[in-house]
Amino acid sequence: NLSLYADFIPLTGCDPRIQAAVDAVTARGALVVAGAANDGADASGYSPAGCRNVLTVTSVSEGGQRPGYANWGRAVALAAPGGERGRGILASSLSGPGGERTPDGTSLAAPHVSGVASLLFGLKPTLTPAQVREVLTRTATPFPGGRCDPDPQRQCGAGLLNAEAAVRSVLAPT
Repeated sequence: NLSLYADFIPLTGCDPRIQAAVDAVTARGALVVAGAANDGADASGYSPAGCRNVLTVTSVSEGGQRPGYANWGRAVALAAPGGERGRGILASSLSGPGGERTPDGTSLAAPHVSGVASLLFGLKPTLTPAQVREVLTRTATPFPGGRCDPDPQRQCGAGLLNAEAAVRSVLAPT
């Protein structure tokens, strides 16, 4: 899980150095999941979100819509809960009042996908990163109203992460 982007690299596409690293870990059987970033922009210009073989995740609100901060675009494969400004995802925290805080962002959405991917690899260790990506995107729940954003140019991938459907798909007899 990479809940970051290389902010020292121009936003013109995947940096060749980052792509080489992604290719190396993918060749060893790892699935790279990255947050799309939080600039309300096309994720394809970001590294690693815009790199090949990365499962790029954007954020959605409780209602399944893309918050204004969440990056979007063809590089995005899937969406997961990330909250809205002021209504984030409840998380345990040493720094928050009462041991909790509610951050928001694609950095909160990507770990949801990483967790489900880990479940799939645990259930069937012979899966490749490409197969896990295919299961996650194929079993995604469609966005309410058919898309995540009123602007059809602002795509959010195949739909909303659906852990139950992904697990059932992997456990189904073939």
